[in-house]
Amino acid sequence: AEYMGSLIREPKREVGNNIRGGFGVFKSIMKITTVTILCLSIGVAVRSADVNYMRTMIQTHFSNTRHHQTNPSYKTAAKVAIFNEFQRLGLSTVYDIYNDPNYPNVEFANVVGWLKGHNFGKVNDKIVGVGAHYDTFSTTKGVDDNGGGVAGMLEVVRQTVALSRTNGGYGNTIMFAAFDGEEEGYTGSRDFVTKWLQTWLVQNYGSSATSLVPGGVIVMDTLMNYNNAPNSQTPPTGIQQGFPDTYNSIQADGFRGDFIALVYRGPDPNDSTLARAFQSAWSSAGRPQYKIQSFSIPTDNINTLLTVYTDLLRSDHRSFWKISYPGIFLTDSANYRGVMKNCFHQMCDNSSLLTADNLNFLGKTADVVTQVVNTMAVPTVPTTTTNKPANSASRLHEPKTLAAIILVISTVFLV
Repeated sequence: AEYMGSLIREPKREVGNNIRGGFGVFKSIMKITTVTILCLSIGVAVRSADVNYMRTMIQTHFSNTRHHQTNPSYKTAAKVAIFNEFQRLGLSTVYDIYNDPNYPNVEFANVVGWLKGHNFGKVNDKIVGVGAHYDTFSTTKGVDDNGGGVAGMLEVVRQTVALSRTNGGYGNTIMFAAFDGEEEGYTGSRDFVTKWLQTWLVQNYGSSATSLVPGGVIVMDTLMNYNNAPNSQTPPTGIQQGFPDTYNSIQADGFRGDFIALVYRGPDPNDSTLARAFQSAWSSAGRPQYKIQSFSIPTDNINTLLTVYTDLLRSDHRSFWKISYPGIFLTDSANYRGVMKNCFHQMCDNSSLLTADNLNFLGKTADVVTQVVNTMAVPTVPTTTTNKPANSASRLHEPKTLAAIILVISTVFLV
């Protein structure tokens, strides 16, 4: 910044001291132009997860109860904040307003935003989705459940839109949804998949709507509780029998709560494609202290899922699975880990969880989701990323040829 500032100030000195020194002025103008073109060509660098951004979003909008009865004003403010942030970041944004018969006098609303791909409106548009619920249980401040998930999703929006501006956009459309009513029986995601989405698809894809092949959805819920102390992780009942390899891996790690749980339906080819993409991206994202454990459910029968694997269906992905829509679920396991064993749905799920480890754990998850979305949406110009700590810039596009040529010219002739 100082260097650019000195270049901007330099022409005034040269004009003042060399009013007839045309070449000196030309050199200075060329320096400024060079810096400007380099900034545009090389990148506005796309940074990895900005932990300060996520911390601020949580503290400002998702650090108190967001419930229609116990704190309706804060919940409404959170909804509006998500809507405004979607718009500010560049998404087309609307509310999906719906009613819950259990609360006839309450208006519920999902917030939906999308980034159009080049295939928008066409039958070959494989829409990729990311979702997180913003409401809370009535007796909690909901920082981990699910302020972290919403902040992580907003970070994915921020990175994805920035990438789209440097990679020529995406082939496939990307949709983001902040769900209401998760704590009331997943009512928001249910309304979204059975009503709002169907109407929206017909409006924008016409007769092609019924022939679309979905890219899948990534549901983010309760993602910010990292604990590497031995025995901080309690496996849910049935995990040892149902997922022996995963259980053995957690046991070998000393039952530490140092991993993100990836849940998907093994027999579903689209779930498995998403899961493999996430696993690969996680492995290449560095920060090895933040681990991953995969739960490949050995059935896609919805009745079996709802009766046998209930602990793995405790979020909005179940609404998508009920209509056979592909998706994966990401979680820190909620009430089975560390402080959340006592603080799940309690007031101690609060801003005290905003530690560096927790935020960087969330940051890696946001980075990996971004990478998966970027891959599934098919960028026009393939992007190359490197991985550094989550609070530093880690996504730099390789220099364009034009930028490299300009850099050489400026070094030889303009120094």
